[in-house]
Amino acid sequence: MRRAKGPIPGLSPRPAGSGRAGHTVLEGLLVCLLIALVLPPLLSGLAASRRSAEALVRRSEANATARAVFVVTGEELRRGGGLGEHARVLSAGVLELRAFRGSGTICSVATHTGGELESAPGVVATIAYLGTRLPDPQKDSVEAVLTDGRLWRSALAGASGAEDCAVPGRRGLRITLTEVPPASPILFRFFERGEYHLANQALRYRLGRGGRQPLTPERIGAGALYPSPSAPASLRVRLQLSPDLPGHTPRSAEFSVGGGG
Repeated sequence: MRRAKGPIPGLSPRPAGSGRAGHTVLEGLLVCLLIALVLPPLLSGLAASRRSAEALVRRSEANATARAVFVVTGEELRRGGGLGEHARVLSAGVLELRAFRGSGTICSVATHTGGELESAPGVVATIAYLGTRLPDPQKDSVEAVLTDGRLWRSALAGASGAEDCAVPGRRGLRITLTEVPPASPILFRFFERGEYHLANQALRYRLGRGGRQPLTPERIGAGALYPSPSAPASLRVRLQLSPDLPGHTPRSAEFSVGGGG
């Protein structure tokens, strides 16, 4: 016997999709609850990680700055023989120096006294040169060691190649000086006049009357340069480095460079 289609007696029909809709709302509420529980500590952890990374970068830059000040000033003073004839402290944050850049042994020297048939007075010499860079008339001056033991200085008017004076490990150069020495030179040394400044949060170099170029990241809160009390030829450097993060305590560094101090 075929049964007629229709609702079963005693049961009311369920609206289509009503059970699934209730299940979806419950899932959404659970997801929102989980997000509310998990997201704050997650965001806090990310922020802490970012602060730690920022502090690490700033500390690394501050350490690199202190090392650069130590290496640069120490190397300059080592080449020039420490504080004294070629270097002096002008103020608490300024080191003035005639920075040694190279030397040349002499192959030949021609002196011009400036007579009527000659060019302006001066010296033309060929040398075998060794240095950190080639001499530059725009930056450098010359100091000569004379046969009588005296030191004599002159401006550098020109420098060009002279292969006939080249020797292994040294480059041949022809240099022109603007003055005539009182005795024969036996060695030429080349110096660059400049200043190192602890200024505007960095170690900066100033060549002549030019601007001060930064040599380090800007991580120096304060700094001082002064002759070492125990070794007058050495330089004492005191740095206050920027804190790792705003509000943290600044770190300090102090050391001596040059002159064996």
